[in-house]
Amino acid sequence: MKRSGYRSSRTVFNLLLHLGHCSRKEGGYIIVVVAGLIVAISAMLLTGELFSRADSNSTKSSGNSAAGFYAAEAGLNVRAKNIRAKFEGYSIPTGTSPITNNSSNPPCSSGNVGTLDFACDSSLTVQDYLYPNDSTKRIPVSTYVIDQNNIVGGVATPTAITIGPNEPFAGLNAQEYRYDVVSTAYDQTNNPTAFLGIRFKSRLVPLFQFAAFYENDLDFSRPALMTINGPIHSNSNLYLNAGSDLILNGQITNSGTMYRGVKDPSMTCNARSNGYNGTVKIRNPVTNTLLEMGCYDPVAAEITTETTNKNRILVGGTFVNDWGGQIRPGIPRLTVPPSSFVDAKLPEVSPSTQKYDYWNKADLRIALRLNNSDESPVSIEVVNPDKSINTTATNTLNGSTCLPTSTTTNLGGSSYVTSSASLTVSNSSIFNDGDPLRISSSSFEDSDENVIVDRPSVTTLNLRRPLGKQAISSTSGVIIQKAIVWSSKTFFNYREKTLDTSTSDLDKQGRLIRMLNVDVQGLMNCASSLMSKPLDDATEGGLVWHFTVIGPNSEVDVTKTTPDNPNSYGIRLYNGATLGSNVSGTPNIKGLTVVSDQAIYIRGDYNSNSKKPAAILADSINVLSNSSRLDDSYTCTGYNADYNASDCISTVALSGRPTSETIINAAFLAGVDITGSVGGTNSGGLNNYPRLHEDWNTGNTRFRYRGSMVSLGKARRVNGRFGASGNTWNIYTAPDRDWEYDTDFNNAANLPPLPPRFVYL
Repeated sequence: MKRSGYRSSRTVFNLLLHLGHCSRKEGGYIIVVVAGLIVAISAMLLTGELFSRADSNSTKSSGNSAAGFYAAEAGLNVRAKNIRAKFEGYSIPTGTSPITNNSSNPPCSSGNVGTLDFACDSSLTVQDYLYPNDSTKRIPVSTYVIDQNNIVGGVATPTAITIGPNEPFAGLNAQEYRYDVVSTAYDQTNNPTAFLGIRFKSRLVPLFQFAAFYENDLDFSRPALMTINGPIHSNSNLYLNAGSDLILNGQITNSGTMYRGVKDPSMTCNARSNGYNGTVKIRNPVTNTLLEMGCYDPVAAEITTETTNKNRILVGGTFVNDWGGQIRPGIPRLTVPPSSFVDAKLPEVSPSTQKYDYWNKADLRIALRLNNSDESPVSIEVVNPDKSINTTATNTLNGSTCLPTSTTTNLGGSSYVTSSASLTVSNSSIFNDGDPLRISSSSFEDSDENVIVDRPSVTTLNLRRPLGKQAISSTSGVIIQKAIVWSSKTFFNYREKTLDTSTSDLDKQGRLIRMLNVDVQGLMNCASSLMSKPLDDATEGGLVWHFTVIGPNSEVDVTKTTPDNPNSYGIRLYNGATLGSNVSGTPNIKGLTVVSDQAIYIRGDYNSNSKKPAAILADSINVLSNSSRLDDSYTCTGYNADYNASDCISTVALSGRPTSETIINAAFLAGVDITGSVGGTNSGGLNNYPRLHEDWNTGNTRFRYRGSMVSLGKARRVNGRFGASGNTWNIYTAPDRDWEYDTDFNNAANLPPLPPRFVYL
């Protein structure tokens, strides 16, 4: 066959592709054109829609055609595997495809080879496929990729779909990318002997459409009454147990082994059949009925008791059919981003990866900079992606223009000094008890831990502690204003034990946390000028804020083979009941995602008024009730401190840390403990995903939560292990957990800005 024949055959093939694209239904198409030989295609590397053509218009034998066919198939698999690897690396293929509708210049001809991930590749020599008439030469193969996505502004735009009812993750929204991979094998005269192609689809599914999603083992340790209405997935093993009724109304999937019972070998599988009150009930979507899964079912041979762990049983086989497809153990492992993707680092590959996207794409980045020698606060800065200071925005944040409420000192002298715990001001009525203050002159800041305890007169403010530094008053007085972003080291975290947890003083151990405190609504009031964009910006579906600490231990990793020591840093969000500005005339936000590579502490109600799409992503997530104080423990250093003192809250026994009802509406993504990962210790299960630090009155104070709980691994900055509630560990008592999946997330339009996604191929 001459070159003109090659071009003619390639043109016919491209015409078939074009006709297939025009006429196929959504489900796909198959094109098979075979001359001289029909070959059954059985095992492809990837699931897809297959089209093929074996061209034997030349005088080659049927053996040559068959060899070419299998060589092209092998080339197809290799190229498709490369595309798959892109998605598994949490990237998206980039480049331009060869033009396929130009009969005078077909794909892979001179000037029509495409670029980057989609370009023609003729370098592939497939192993084990040789010419039948010359066993010394391997059959050459050429491959390329056709991008089937809509291209907007040079970027592939995926198709929004809803996953079908008979698939894993049925009903979830996804973004689907579509590609055709084409492979051609050639004979010894460089004429094509076979064309093969495969339709490759990759779906990006938002993680926040799950009530719970764990990259590692997910266990329900022994929760009290709990109803979960959304899907649940573990990318590893899943353990179902209950202390009361655990009712699961959504689809349950995992990529490892599923168990009825507990992971902790010291605990018991709870069920009525063995004398306990715990029941696990899972809804059959076909009959719309709840069916109980017991700890032992002699009828179901597929459920077998493990010989080494009598506290759980395996779940699998035909037994799961009783739940109408609602239980799907052992599905292929999903590709998720690494837990480090929240780190304050520039992307290693940009813009085709989600790794570190939050730092790179954040609308606002604020850093607490610490002294390397003693970890004392140096400055609070608005920073650029490379961590250089955004001087203009930093001056705005720390200046008098960020908040309208300010006053001046009227001391009658030239300075205030470090021994002062009271300030004489022109008007104290613009402040409230408990407000943190920022006190500054033209070049000095004193905003560390200055909190108002009371206002005895219209011209007097009393502070919780003496001022930290001295400043000289100018002729117009020193500016005093309510701080919106400030630092403190007054919260005592009893979970972060500092000594051996087997010692007798377990209840006294803990550590003070250096906090970057953020007044969420206060920051909203001046965020537009800091971000240089309006509050209702919708570039990523809303606003993305990233908070970090730049200090000597800010990048420790306690999960390494040789672990680092944990740090004592945290970001505390408060005054976040309303996500938006209270300044007249400002627009409503579309949504808010707050991110940190450190621990986040949520103090009080969050997103409880006029709910917006919201998410909080952090190394670990801690919840403090509305009753917690911002100046918790400055003068309290011992376990026996007087907890009746107003500044002694977090460093006392549980009875000194009372709570009140608290409401949070936000998706969570954070590191968690994993049962058995440290000396077989218990993680507390999903019911202890958020870390608590107060006395919730043993289930009598309500913690109302609506959202999604996602974990991509263990916390890397802290290692305080879960300890049972009560006085022995002196960490917390359990609340009334009124927790539910936020069904608003079922609509992709209601997801928080820049939601994390997993890859589903």
